[in-house]
Amino acid sequence: MREMRLHNVRSAGGAYLLVLLASVIAGPASAAKPSVYYPVDRVICDRKAWVCYDPFGASVPLTKAHLGNQAANLLQQRMTNAGKAWNPNHFVLSNGIECFVAKKVCFVSAGSEEVDPEATKQLFGNR
Repeated sequence: MREMRLHNVRSAGGAYLLVLLASVIAGPASAAKPSVYYPVDRVICDRKAWVCYDPFGASVPLTKAHLGNQAANLLQQRMTNAGKAWNPNHFVLSNGIECFVAKKVCFVSAGSEEVDPEATKQLFGNR
């Protein structure tokens, strides 16, 4: 009977099987992971952008430590390709929070004047 079920799943198509396996392996917890998170003090990581930041801006070593080699390599490539256009003093996270390294502050959204106290304290340790 078990063999028959497996045969039926296989005949339903490889894509269906891959989706089914991915959902079983990932489980409901992975869907609840926020794109922006704080792995350790003074670090903010953004899963959607594949980058981690410290109080000095984007960090290849921290990105590698928290998001893996592929993310670190991509970040390094983006920084290299941007050259002098790369701005280490300003970034916007995928959840909309905007941070200014020189000012040591993060705002709730791009262009906002409302300080995000949680992100600011996490990254810069002040406010």
